[in-house]
Amino acid sequence: DDDGPFQTFGVDVLGLDLSDNMVDIAMERARTERLPSVQFEVADATKRTFPEGSFDVIYSRDTILHINDKLALFKRFHSWLKPGGQLLISDYCCGEKPWTPAFEAYVRQREYVLYTPSEYGKFLQQAGFCSVHVEDRTAQFIQVIQTELQRAEAIKEEFIQVQGHVIYATQVLL
Repeated sequence: DDDGPFQTFGVDVLGLDLSDNMVDIAMERARTERLPSVQFEVADATKRTFPEGSFDVIYSRDTILHINDKLALFKRFHSWLKPGGQLLISDYCCGEKPWTPAFEAYVRQREYVLYTPSEYGKFLQQAGFCSVHVEDRTAQFIQVIQTELQRAEAIKEEFIQVQGHVIYATQVLL
């Protein structure tokens, strides 16, 4: 039985996102892939409540940089996990200060709340997590971005022609 890009593990999954659009896309994908045990809801993890011990695993990808009070959120996560439960976070961090003025302006304009990987780890320990492993994946991230940039440069002209045609066609149809 081929599950395509998804595998069946016999688990229930609940996804949260603040964006209606992201939740709609995720629900459609779950329907298309026939994943009935995967549900999504528009919710704020800093406000949403769950009973203690509700989850075996909590996974967050590239979202906590928007949260001011990370310690409070991590305490919530800790309470929501069953004994022996695991938390996996992928997020953007920063290097030690001082930052360049350009980077400070970038962070401020986007209202990011960034900490170093070691500061992140300390928050997790303060929240009650005992086996905390923090990895700085900056070098890997840079390599992926450079590969994507090279790929984009290789198809730049084709992309511009296709996008230009779509824009032109849209203007003609209106």
